[in-house]
Amino acid sequence: MALLLAISHHRTAHKPRVFRDRTQPLDFMDDDELISRYRLPRHLVTELCDMLADDVQRSTGRSQSLLVSTQVLAALRFYATGSMQRVDGDLHGISQPSVSRCVHTGSKLLTTKASMHIKFPTDEMSQRRVMAHFYKITGFPNVLGCVDGTQIPILSPAVNENI
Repeated sequence: MALLLAISHHRTAHKPRVFRDRTQPLDFMDDDELISRYRLPRHLVTELCDMLADDVQRSTGRSQSLLVSTQVLAALRFYATGSMQRVDGDLHGISQPSVSRCVHTGSKLLTTKASMHIKFPTDEMSQRRVMAHFYKITGFPNVLGCVDGTQIPILSPAVNENI
């Protein structure tokens, strides 16, 4: 009987809530740090927060929901690094399931609002203008755009002539 009581008590026992430190990277990081960690400067992060605020704010029965900036930065960090959600959560002081919700919600909202900010040139004159501008910046011919803009040189292995 004691074993039965211990098992039923174990099932109903709740884990104590853990309150993590949720420092705000926007409060202490400069633009260079924000760009290196989130791929966006401060003004674009705050613009995203303002644009998504109405859709991202959640009501909660607990003490306080996640700040909009925390949700946006958690999603941006995941997009920028592709690291595990638990690592992103540790960085922002939130749980892995919270990061998952931030990424899911952020992805849905960004895809619905993407057409407001992403424009693809449709007429030939605009396409040529974009290609010329891109060539002027990067030296790559016939490019209409890029994702992320990170270029990684791939070198062929050196041929060993002694073989």
